[in-house]
Amino acid sequence: MRRDRVGSGIAAALDSGGLGRLEAGRRLLGELQAAYEASEAVEERRHAARAALHAGDPAGEEPGGVLGLVFGMLDGSLLSSPLFDVSDVVSGLDAESARCVLFAAAARLASGTAGYFSFAELIIRELSGRDLGMTPDDVRLLAAVSAPSDGAPDIGVTVVADKPFGLVLGFVERLLAAGEAELAEDVAAQAAGWKVKSGSRYSQQVEHEPRPAGLRDRALALAGYPPPPRFEGPVGLADGWGLAAARWLGPAEDWPAGAAELLAHCVQPAASRPSNRWQQVCRRRLDAVADPGALLRGLLGLLATAQPARFLYEGRAEDLLVDCNEPLLKGLLWAAGVLDPDWLPEMVRAAAVRCLRLSAGSRFHHTTVPGEKIPYACFHALALSGSDAALMALARTGRATTSRSVHRQLEKLLAETAQRRGLSTAALLDGLLPDHGLSAAGSAELAPGWVIALDDHAGAVLTGPEGTMEPAGAAESLADLRATVALARAQLEAMFGSLRELHVADFTENYLQHPVRAWLAARLAWEFTPLPGEAVPAITGFPDPARQTVRVPEGEVPLPPGCLVRLVHPVLLDAAGLQRLRSLAAGLRIEQPVRQLWRETFWVSAAERESGAESARYAGHVLRFKQCYGLARSRGWGGGFLYGGYDGGQDAIARKDYPRAGLRASWVLEEADVSGPLGPGGRYDTGGPTVELCLTGEIAFSALDDVVPVPVPLADVPAEIFSETMRDVDLIVSAATVANDPAWIARYSGRRLLDAYWDRMAAGGTDSLRAGRHELLASVYGTPGDRYTLTETHLEVRGSLASYRIDLATANVRMEPSGKWLSFDSKPPEEAYYYAWRQMPALDDDEILQRILVRAAVLADDELLASRKLLRQIRG
Repeated sequence: MRRDRVGSGIAAALDSGGLGRLEAGRRLLGELQAAYEASEAVEERRHAARAALHAGDPAGEEPGGVLGLVFGMLDGSLLSSPLFDVSDVVSGLDAESARCVLFAAAARLASGTAGYFSFAELIIRELSGRDLGMTPDDVRLLAAVSAPSDGAPDIGVTVVADKPFGLVLGFVERLLAAGEAELAEDVAAQAAGWKVKSGSRYSQQVEHEPRPAGLRDRALALAGYPPPPRFEGPVGLADGWGLAAARWLGPAEDWPAGAAELLAHCVQPAASRPSNRWQQVCRRRLDAVADPGALLRGLLGLLATAQPARFLYEGRAEDLLVDCNEPLLKGLLWAAGVLDPDWLPEMVRAAAVRCLRLSAGSRFHHTTVPGEKIPYACFHALALSGSDAALMALARTGRATTSRSVHRQLEKLLAETAQRRGLSTAALLDGLLPDHGLSAAGSAELAPGWVIALDDHAGAVLTGPEGTMEPAGAAESLADLRATVALARAQLEAMFGSLRELHVADFTENYLQHPVRAWLAARLAWEFTPLPGEAVPAITGFPDPARQTVRVPEGEVPLPPGCLVRLVHPVLLDAAGLQRLRSLAAGLRIEQPVRQLWRETFWVSAAERESGAESARYAGHVLRFKQCYGLARSRGWGGGFLYGGYDGGQDAIARKDYPRAGLRASWVLEEADVSGPLGPGGRYDTGGPTVELCLTGEIAFSALDDVVPVPVPLADVPAEIFSETMRDVDLIVSAATVANDPAWIARYSGRRLLDAYWDRMAAGGTDSLRAGRHELLASVYGTPGDRYTLTETHLEVRGSLASYRIDLATANVRMEPSGKWLSFDSKPPEEAYYYAWRQMPALDDDEILQRILVRAAVLADDELLASRKLLRQIRG
């Protein structure tokens, strides 16, 4: 096919003359539509339609007549009624004007901005039945504006969006009889470039023929060309990966021996995981290929590098990386797990991470990767390999998503592998963490003068002599080490609520002798408890990996042999013991890698003991739902999704499991949109599926294996489990409450419940959110006589331009004495963020505390402010 005709044929029709005719048609179309929609014309058509419907007696309207109107609209027959008659408004058009209007109406339909019973569709219907004297150049211009648009937004306009190009093909067919073969070539060349989704995702059979595909194939047939191939062997050409794979493989006759049989086997799996029989056949197919590793690496590498392609499907555009090739890719990933090449861990992990990110939200809207089947196949491939590197890649993959279902799948596979090795999942992960060749000091030389080293703020840093080129692979090494540090830190953070104990031998091997974990563990307090029956006192302190000792408040003692080790949770310490450890950390100049000794702690209150099984201390807060949901997911909570478009989607329960304790925490959430309980409308009158605000409810605990949850008395919940649950909720509420939105008064003023909520928050309803931050900030801002004064509820800052009060619960800033609220950006400048961290005795995951620190530092030097927006607010 002469594809160069696209430029000289169809596209060239939109020259200055063609654009002028199109613009003239748009003006005429607008004038005709105004005349058609004039009130007098509308009333006249209604009268004529009623008269036709009731045999000339408009007064005899009955319910049956109304039903006739409805059914007429559904089956399309009503288009011929006087109600939709446009013959009068177009009767006065001359041939050229009619052609220009046809071009404009076709462009509007093809764009997807007009649908059934629209004026553009009625004009097309009217003009398509007239002899407009269309020349080949006229048809080329009509083809240029009539191609189905990849921006058509609504599947409901499919038929009318495709209709203009069908009209083009009708003109081509008639002009072919007059010998206009070149016109057919031009139109075929235009349609051949369309990417049309026409294959089923779950089989190699074409189960449906989308209209764009039918139009394309008809255009090719008119020029004497066959339709384009939909599949190259087992590779479907209806997604981005398939197009890239077909180019990489080339013609089927050039494939290596055995490749076609291997791919045919890989496209067969229907189960969720590979069976033993499937693996046996796969090994035989792999053995029949000369270099199966190169074949699989080339195809699977495209999952990480191929770009999604935009396909036309039923009147809308879809950007697809994976769609009809999902079964084939599952099989290829499993085959890679069976083969277990050395490149498997990193390549498959990269593919899983990309697909997880591209499939996020697939349950509620279209995504470029449909669902999590491809990531799950990646997980099974890594589990099939079973190597240490593959299992570590499997563990690291979970950090790419907050989906609880994905995390459960990962945990299940890791637990199965750990069971085969006779270990717990946690013990398995302890032994898998890579050391990256670091020395005991936490650094390694990558090249002369170039050193990679652990760092608290960045995870790892790369340094080298100025003016020299960075060593090859240094960036990848730095990224890998940072990922390892993040994983190790997350594992330590999870230990606060896990009730996990380690034998001192395992602790020494996996924590004190591992360069990454030793760098973290040496700055955390651990409790060393003798085994049952041993008359040796327990000790608590900071281990010294180099000396194999424990630094305690009284001095330094040898690491006790034959004991159990657990991470100290401050909720289990009395005030004196906690203060001794804090003083010891200060004396040793320890900056903790996770918040421990300055960690917020929560105890069951007297009221909660009396109530028995539910805590209402965080009930009744109004939160921004999306932020609440994202924070909860990032902290390990599942469920809790509110979706107002579904019946029952207005209430939900967020859950977090504590397997070692056999407990599940539950937190009730309820939709609270401004048109619901917060305003004058009905409770769930949201006007759509999007939930903007939610109301918090009670928190309860139940046994993990309860089918019907039976609340456990709060007094029976282990102290660290209760404290960690409340800490999670405290941090979520602090960050997501509407009370820390600087513009919330203007946005929600006049809503009854929100106004009442603000009054409650301003009157001390956030005291529980303030207590922990006050204790921590006292070590930073407790010095009298400087620019800061710390009260029980606020941090007061004296700047050069004004004085400010920063709320410890919300980080909202109020100027004194005017009482004016200041609006701050949530994300601070990088230099302020770094400066604020240097003031803290420990790293922190409290977003509101970070805002307080940064805003205090900025406002103390308000005469140096670079933000014009903030300066305008301060100066009035």
